[in-house]
Amino acid sequence: MQAFIGRPFGHKEGIDFDRVEKLLILPSLEQAGIAGRSTGAITEAGNIRDDMFQLLLLADLVIADISIHNANVFYELGIRHSLRSRLTYLIRAKVDSPAELRAAANEVPFELKTDRYLEYDPSDPAASVPQLVRGLRETIAANRVDSPVFRSLPHLEEPQHSILSPVPLTFTNDVNLAASKKQGGKVGLFGSETKHLVWEMDGRRLVGRRQFAGNFITPARRTWELIKQAYPLDLEANLTLGTIYQRLGSLVLADQCLDCVSKNAIASVNDRTEALTLRARNAKVTARELFTGKHLTARIGSALRAGLFRKARDLYAAAFSENLNHFYSGVNALSLTVLLLDLIEQQRETWLNMFNGEEDAVRDENLLKAEAARLAATVGFSIEGAQSRAETKDDVWVSVSKADYLFLTAPRDVVAALAYEQVLPLVPSFHISPPPALPTHGGMKRVLLLI
Repeated sequence: MQAFIGRPFGHKEGIDFDRVEKLLILPSLEQAGIAGRSTGAITEAGNIRDDMFQLLLLADLVIADISIHNANVFYELGIRHSLRSRLTYLIRAKVDSPAELRAAANEVPFELKTDRYLEYDPSDPAASVPQLVRGLRETIAANRVDSPVFRSLPHLEEPQHSILSPVPLTFTNDVNLAASKKQGGKVGLFGSETKHLVWEMDGRRLVGRRQFAGNFITPARRTWELIKQAYPLDLEANLTLGTIYQRLGSLVLADQCLDCVSKNAIASVNDRTEALTLRARNAKVTARELFTGKHLTARIGSALRAGLFRKARDLYAAAFSENLNHFYSGVNALSLTVLLLDLIEQQRETWLNMFNGEEDAVRDENLLKAEAARLAATVGFSIEGAQSRAETKDDVWVSVSKADYLFLTAPRDVVAALAYEQVLPLVPSFHISPPPALPTHGGMKRVLLLI
């Protein structure tokens, strides 16, 4: 995470602001795991105002010292409040004189009187480090809108980083060319060359996208981890790492990243839906592992007792409830609901032993049956809607989902079989696995196919 420090410089009105930064602000940022600097750290030639604008707007966090009426600080604070909605933290030196003896310069401006700020002792700024560290961590965790501009205009949108610090076209073209030639090493080299540039993170983001799309999974992991290290709450980084860690078998790390998205106050409906769907997939993968290395009856018992298919089902259902247009999560929620009902039928004694009494077991089973009926109706409408929308009606995966839906709901097997026969020739061969050898028992056949 990157911070920008807006403050007066030198000695002003009895306060050594350079000392305040050295003894209070910088140690607090370090303890909170945040990198930060002020315009005083800019040494390269050029227009310092341009550099200030970029640092101020691209920073994840801004600390503004409003101890005195300093035009530069309030100018910077006004810019920040106008273009960034969150993570602006105010500090101020304590004023010990009685209110009636204070000069106008000692008073907080009227527009900021209602804002929260930390007061520090200008004679001993280091004493306030623990309070500032705690305040910064709480501010980051809460991630609330603190800009009075964005609070007054709730539909105002922040500009994207790519607008504030665009990646040069030549760099974009070089990365895309190397990716098209499957030159994974060269793509990664371009990423390392962005270090310390103003557009470093967006350059690395471009590299990470190309590495992920090109299936250079380990290099992609390193790139997106660098982005997450700088921006722990970054939605794209956490979603992408959720998939990368899953592919690498690190499901705990995957769920941690996806949980960051689910709890992020600025995550969109699509972001939360995707995070829940990926978490559901991880639970399903873990549950499927219980079906290896054991006799089939023992596998079913293990799956029921562990509750992982139930967890995956609930997460898929939550994702579908979040966005009813996301038919993929709906189909998976329905399939796992049907699967659980079939597992219960196969291992009823195991199911009953999971509850305090038979009445509780029956009640929970009936809830699953009701959920299966509700999902069957809702998912069907969702798929029909996708088939009618211009952006998805020709998507082969919509047709695959429709075939899956018919497999789960159609009263005659031939209906689902016909749907699969029509769509499978359109699906790339590497997406199709050979069917397992199935027993003749109908219920057991559906269990194995669903898994």
